[in-house]
Amino acid sequence: MELDLDFNVDCPIRQGDLLGFWDWASQPPLGRFGVIITADCDIANGRPDQELVYLRIVSQSDYIDIFWSRSKLERARDRAFRDLLPHINRLRRTNDPNAQDLDRAEFESWIRSSDATAIAEAIGVDDKLEKKKLIRSLELTHKAVELATAPPGSSCLDRLIQLNNRTRNEALAQAINDLRSRRDEIFFLTAFTRTDDDCGYYVLLDQIGAVRRDQISNSMSEIKRGEKRRIDLAR
Repeated sequence: MELDLDFNVDCPIRQGDLLGFWDWASQPPLGRFGVIITADCDIANGRPDQELVYLRIVSQSDYIDIFWSRSKLERARDRAFRDLLPHINRLRRTNDPNAQDLDRAEFESWIRSSDATAIAEAIGVDDKLEKKKLIRSLELTHKAVELATAPPGSSCLDRLIQLNNRTRNEALAQAINDLRSRRDEIFFLTAFTRTDDDCGYYVLLDQIGAVRRDQISNSMSEIKRGEKRRIDLAR
């Protein structure tokens, strides 16, 4: 994104204004941009130290890395459990008619705490081919569980690439095609200053922040001197 650092908008802050941290490139993706959602009447009647509420904004590349990739990882993990758990319970009942079915949480705990071979042996699969297939399925499920376990807001694209054994370009192409059809659903914005930029940004409806009104400025010199924290980018 390119900005004119000499701009000066002599207007009061309003709902819908875009905010950005100075030196946003060094900030984490969820701490770079936002759009004010506090009502204009509340802003007009507020004190200088009033906290304004905003929705966080991320670039399309960060959205793919943090949110889209995570959703794909979680779907892969859930699909692995959905496919494998009924099979595990059938095998356990075959070897022990009194065995109680495992639920999702119990099976996940077992996978996390034991290796695939130990689980297959505990179930009692004797057929070598069947045991080999089961161990492979358990290994893939364990991999899906581990890769889907990432702290909120962390990078997930490389994990998804590792899970699917695909190239980065293939994963990005899939993401862009997927998101292109969903732009109306997830509040796609064009770039802040370049209308020909088809990458753009996403408003995160469930990611809310707050900033004091007296820490917002449209003077880049105040931001550079550290007198203010956020800059009023555009309306």
